Amino acid sequence: MIGCFPSMLVSRPFLAFALVFAVIGYSHEAHAQSCPEFQKRVAERTVGEHQGTRDLIVTADFDGNGKPDRAFFVTNDDKTSLFICLHGQARAFEAARVHSIASVGIRLADPGVYDSACAKGIGPDCRPGEKLRLEVDGPAIHLFHYESSASIIYWEGDRFERFWLS
Repeated sequence: MIGCFPSMLVSRPFLAFALVFAVIGYSHEAHAQSCPEFQKRVAERTVGEHQGTRDLIVTADFDGNGKPDRAFFVTNDDKTSLFICLHGQARAFEAARVHSIASVGIRLADPGVYDSACAKGIGPDCRPGEKLRLEVDGPAIHLFHYESSASIIYWEGDRFERFWLS
């Protein structure tokens, strides 16, 4: 029976495709299994104006090691947070807390130069030593409240930092 397996793959191309897809899918799921918070992610908004699955997960190489990482939301006991799982890490970073999943989202931040909210005259005055400009040249996360505030979550050294845009 085992000797027949290669000939079965040649005679049934769909079976070969399914086997390759299963192996690729398994490795993708294995990455998700290494980060227990990912299993608790918000998969869909069920309340509010922005129902559905849009803007709830982002995958990119946030820490620059060449491997895919994931950013997603988790809601526990009326608290919602943005978590980031770095590839191969057992635990996730809690990058930000938000008030409600109903009105927030995440997307990849476009590369470029961003001015801070205070540098644009939005909100309180800039504090001494506060970063006024951020240059994004690698993958970063654009965290936003629909039609309201926004920030960039980016990797700096060995941790994530938050830069307020508005």
